[in-house]
Amino acid sequence: LVAAMTVGTRLPGLAPHARDFRDAGMSHVLAISGFNVAVLVAAAAIAARAAGLRSSGRSWVALGVAAGFLAITEPETSVLRAGFGAALAAVAALRGGRSRGLGVLGATAIVAMSIDVGCIRGAGFQLSYGVVAALLVVAPRATERWSARADALVDRAFTVRTSAHEAMAIGSRAIAASACASMVAWTVSTPIAMAHGGSLSPLAAPLSVITMPAAALATVGGVAAAGIHGVWPTAGDWCGAVAAVCARFLASVASAVATAVPSPEVSRLHPAAAMATIAATCAAWLVARRAV
Repeated sequence: LVAAMTVGTRLPGLAPHARDFRDAGMSHVLAISGFNVAVLVAAAAIAARAAGLRSSGRSWVALGVAAGFLAITEPETSVLRAGFGAALAAVAALRGGRSRGLGVLGATAIVAMSIDVGCIRGAGFQLSYGVVAALLVVAPRATERWSARADALVDRAFTVRTSAHEAMAIGSRAIAASACASMVAWTVSTPIAMAHGGSLSPLAAPLSVITMPAAALATVGGVAAAGIHGVWPTAGDWCGAVAAVCARFLASVASAVATAVPSPEVSRLHPAAAMATIAATCAAWLVARRAV
């Protein structure tokens, strides 16, 4: 499980777990994607900041981590997008500027299509770029609205501003952001999944909020264990143990959900209907932001 979550290696014995993850709507946990690159780059940036490196140094560290990770994984669409995006963001930081989300996404799409224009018909390309575009355009608006509502609830619960008030405010905003991002991703990815595979995962959105922290720890722990075990075996063992515990937790959740609420098989959605559904759901998110 750790090997599949970190570098995409599918070892013997993974098939039963992969089936549970698919039936529970958690297949993305076993897929190497931009999530892995983002988590590793963020962890490296935090470590670099703790070590006292300046912005340029942190950018070089992020660039090295992204390049190193891409070198040991399969060149899938989502991984190439995230790796190239991280590289562009790092270069922009080194030049003293900031990268623009949609601009980076468009540039990576052009690169991907220049390598293989036929990739646009694949589920990987459509899920990767469709979901990220929705997260860049739709999710911030929804997150802004619901974060404000969460802050209002915290203010009513704590009349005096204390450390507990600040902790609750930070936690509520994080939950609101995670929930909105998961729901936006689910509403966009579901029509695409139905168009390609005829599957529907009703619990995928809430499960993403619950399982992503464990998936992040498994990714960081697994890659750290592989990277430092040869130099510092004890630390490598501890990192590997953290990754294994998180992977076991994710497998247990997938197995329980797949047994209790299996994903129903549905008729495949016509591509035109899938696009219309995506447009309607994104419009509904934008309208809800103003109406709620």
